[in-house]
Amino acid sequence: HYHPAFLLQNFFENLDYNYNNKYALFTTFYREIIKENSNYSDISEAVLNVLKAPYSNEYSEDLVKFIKGRKSSNVQPFDEIRFRLKGGPYYITKLDVIKNNESFINPEFIQLYTYEFKKKTLIDGRETAVLSFTPIYNLRELLYEGLLYFDIETWAISRIEFNYTRQGLQEARQMMIEKEPKGCKAIPTELSYQVQYKYIDQKWYLYSARSSMQIKINDKEKRQKTKFHSISEILTTNIEIGDLQHFNRKDILKPNEFFTERINGYDKEFWEDYNVIQPEEELDNALKEFDNHDLIITNRNQ
Repeated sequence: HYHPAFLLQNFFENLDYNYNNKYALFTTFYREIIKENSNYSDISEAVLNVLKAPYSNEYSEDLVKFIKGRKSSNVQPFDEIRFRLKGGPYYITKLDVIKNNESFINPEFIQLYTYEFKKKTLIDGRETAVLSFTPIYNLRELLYEGLLYFDIETWAISRIEFNYTRQGLQEARQMMIEKEPKGCKAIPTELSYQVQYKYIDQKWYLYSARSSMQIKINDKEKRQKTKFHSISEILTTNIEIGDLQHFNRKDILKPNEFFTERINGYDKEFWEDYNVIQPEEELDNALKEFDNHDLIITNRNQ
């Protein structure tokens, strides 16, 4: 049984040692799915490069570069309601909550949360302690609740699962929904996230992140209810450290950009190396198979 204060203290003390403090170039596989009720209305995938900034430098941002993408053509079109996610690949890299020093793991704010030891478990065969966290009361700024997974050997956080609280969902509505169709009301019903790190050569690296968002749209005129479910996922397939090239400014994805607009045509030859996931396949199952691959770090200086 581990006391929350003990786990958090050890996490803070080992932060600089556990996470990478040099620039690293990640090659990642990114996927965005939108379902309307039970139909897929959009499936898009891309290979991206992410220039990961050092964890010790809170002012330097990760940069995302689009390499290649594809869109599925055999999906149902939208039912009159246009609903698109802005900046998907840009925002999913922001789910690296340790790099972004999110409030629930930030020494300045942890007194605003209640932490509770839940259980011990194994992740990748490693002994792990699980803490839950919830805001102590409904502060408008504290939007999240969830679970933190502490690796007992290194005291790193190896996994985080969190979601918006009910109060948080009300706040999120203003942030997320830029434009509602006439006569419709859009209500976010779920915003949840999972972040996973992998231990390689004595450091923890961002391995995958998943964002799930559900929005209910009530059309008063037609007396219709539509449920949109959008899932974005990113999976690291390769990491390079050492002497890295900087990205050209025009290649960098911006927060307000729809990445699907960069996709033109389908290059079968390029995608042969990346065909880890079939568009029709349930993503969870596909990722489980892919999850067994070894993530290797190459050092360009050697």
